[in-house]
Amino acid sequence: MWLFLWAPNSGKAIEVSIGYLLMPIMMVAFGKVVYKETLSFNKWLAIVVAFVGVISNILLTGKISVESLFVCTGYPIYFSLRRKFDLSHLHSFVVEILYLLPVALYFISQLDMQYVEMQNPNIYYFIALLGLISGTALISYTLASTILPFNVLGLLGYVEPLLMLIVSFLIGEKLESESYILMICLLISILFLVLDGIIALRQQHKKRKRVSGLRMNNE
Repeated sequence: MWLFLWAPNSGKAIEVSIGYLLMPIMMVAFGKVVYKETLSFNKWLAIVVAFVGVISNILLTGKISVESLFVCTGYPIYFSLRRKFDLSHLHSFVVEILYLLPVALYFISQLDMQYVEMQNPNIYYFIALLGLISGTALISYTLASTILPFNVLGLLGYVEPLLMLIVSFLIGEKLESESYILMICLLISILFLVLDGIIALRQQHKKRKRVSGLRMNNE
C-alpha cells in the first residue's frame, strides 16, 4: 500500500506499473506451482513470453527493478499465506489495517498540516474520499482472492496496471529504451491471457446452454 502511494510521487510509477503488469503472470504461475492448477496453452504462452521479456530486461539493464519485483511477488505470497492460515475473511483484514495505524500516525505527525491546508483547503475531504475508494477496492480484491482460483484472479488483474501505466505517462514519466522489449512482451502476454479468458467464457456459455437444453428436454 505504501509503495503504491509512494511511486507516483517519487518518479517510480512506471517501475511499479511493470510490477503490476507482471503480477497477473506471476499469479498464474503461482497457481500452477503451489496449487497445481491446470493451465491452458494460452496461459503457458503468456508465462513464456513474459519470462523472455524479464530475461531481456535483466540482460539489457543488468538488473530488475526492486519495485517491480516487490509488487509482482508480494501479492501472490500474501494471498497464499491468507489461504494457508485461514485468514481469508473480513475481520482478519481489519486487524491487518489496525497494524498499519502506528506507521500511518508516525507519517502524519511529520506533516505540517497547516501548510497543506493552505495549499488545498479541501484536503480532508479528498483524503476521506481516497480512503473510501481505496478501502472498498482493497477489500473487494482481498475477498475475491478467497473465492476465485489463482489463475482466474490473475486474469482479472491486468486492467489496473494498464491504467496505472497510462497515468504514469500522463504525469510525465518516460519508459527507458532498455525496457521496450519487456513492455512489448508483457503486453503480448496479457493479450494471451485475455484471449484465454474469452475462450473460457465462451465455453462456459456453451455449457450452460447445453445444460439448460437438457433440462428442457427432460421436462
